[in-house]
Amino acid sequence: MTDSSERLTLYTTADCPRCERAKRLLAQAGHRWREVRIDQDRRALREYARVARGARTVPQLALDGRLVGDLEVIEALHREGRLAGLLST
Repeated sequence: MTDSSERLTLYTTADCPRCERAKRLLAQAGHRWREVRIDQDRRALREYARVARGARTVPQLALDGRLVGDLEVIEALHREGRLAGLLST
C-alpha cells in the first residue's frame, strides 16, 4: 500500500454514494488518504473552500493541499494509470 495518507486528502460528506465510490477506488488502488468530512465542522468546510477553489461538489481529492478533482477526475486518473504517478512527484 502506498504511504500517501499525508499527501492525499479526500473531502467528503455523510451518505454520499460518490464519496464511497472514490474511497473504494483509492483503497483498491492501494492508496491511503486523510478524509475530511466537510459536513461535520466549520473548520473542515473552510479548508475545503480554500482548497476546492469554487468547486461545490464532493468528493474532491487534493494532493499536497492542491486540488486534483472530483470523482470523474479520480476515476479518469486511475483508469489512465496516472493517479500513482501523481504521488511519485
